[in-house]
Amino acid sequence: MFFMHSAMQIGSLINLLIERNIVDNIFGIIIPAPASQAINPLAIVVLGFLFGTYMKFEKEYATSIFAFGLLTMSICFFILYIG
Repeated sequence: MFFMHSAMQIGSLINLLIERNIVDNIFGIIIPAPASQAINPLAIVVLGFLFGTYMKFEKEYATSIFAFGLLTMSICFFILYIG
């Protein structure tokens, strides 16, 4: 439930945070705030491929894999808070 609550913030809250508080000019190129929504699907495709290729999913590690995902999301929200 916590994961879904946090994941649903991407379309609204995080987009507004980036639009209002993050510098969008990188080397003279202006990156619009909605482009930040492409980071999540891209990370899922790339990291999903890497984890799927190099890790075999076993039922005994399901809880630790889910905990690792929640920890990673918490770290990302903390980085956004600091920024």
